Amino acid sequence: MRARLFAALAGAVLFAQAGQAFGNDSKKTVARFGSLESTSAEVARARAEAWLKGAVNGDAARMQQFQALWKNGDRAVLDLVADTLALGNADAAKLLKEARDMNNPAPQGVPAVLKDKKTDPYLRANLGLAYAKALANRRVFEEVQLTSTRSRPRTSLTRPPTSSPRPSPSTA
Repeated sequence: MRARLFAALAGAVLFAQAGQAFGNDSKKTVARFGSLESTSAEVARARAEAWLKGAVNGDAARMQQFQALWKNGDRAVLDLVADTLALGNADAAKLLKEARDMNNPAPQGVPAVLKDKKTDPYLRANLGLAYAKALANRRVFEEVQLTSTRSRPRTSLTRPPTSSPRPSPSTA
């Protein structure tokens, strides 16, 4: 009985897989767990430029700095977006400068600009990524975790658990 049930389940799984394998290839590929699609450099540039225009009210000098910044094609897109954020927001510029400086002490928490719900979501999300990357480059991993999750950790690695210890076999 179990063998028949197992054979039926295996057949159903194989049939479902075959249906996916020979399915219509014209459909858009659906993202699966573990696969992320990155934004192209052109899309990232367009979004950053749109944000900067709104942030600096179309200031010609800042827009020229933006154009010069994005001409350099050998840098990572996140670094270019981060520098764009620094052009348009003084708090972002200060935060990134401090995070990138190897001589500064490690921060003690998540900066207020990243916690503030009134901050533009584009600025907050991308600044959080750039800040976490800068801290990771400095090997400041606890703050990277705090920044990327935007919440307090449930447990601390430095504090022992609060539950009572198990009795050792020799005392039992």
